[in-house]
Amino acid sequence: DFRIDFEDGYGFRTDEEEDSCSSTVAAELAKGMNEGSLPRMIGIRIKSFQRETFSRSARTLALCLGGLLEMTDGRMPENFVVTLPKIRGAAEVSALDNILSLLEQRHGLPANSIGIELMAETPEAILLIDELVGVSPHRPRAVHFGAYDYNSELGITGGHQDIWHPASAFAKSFI
Repeated sequence: DFRIDFEDGYGFRTDEEEDSCSSTVAAELAKGMNEGSLPRMIGIRIKSFQRETFSRSARTLALCLGGLLEMTDGRMPENFVVTLPKIRGAAEVSALDNILSLLEQRHGLPANSIGIELMAETPEAILLIDELVGVSPHRPRAVHFGAYDYNSELGITGGHQDIWHPASAFAKSFI
């Protein structure tokens, strides 16, 4: 199970650099499909769909998936997912669903064939988890709890951020 990370691990790059990396990812995914060398489960983690990073994230998603679909005549890797981090509301999940629906239509894929993973890393996401999953009930493949980002959002300092922190236990009771 492997995610290509355009979020925290990747950081912020110039548009030219991220566009280039997005095209490279598409080409490498297509190559891996042709060679049969991709992991059984694979996907990309994009930047959040919050106002500050939405346009960049949507562009990366379109370049990666659009490029891949063009190079593979509309085929996607099996078990491919798009991971959406730092969700604060249902509008972000809805926007991702809309973009994926457009890509599926444009490339002749069945509806809801591109799965999503939701990252519950904010207090809002924890409290709205049922609503977030319900926005696009046929796409979610998993919900991941991001303990460190969640604890940070609550003002818990780095030395105390832990999956076993009482705040994390509270959050996990919702998921």
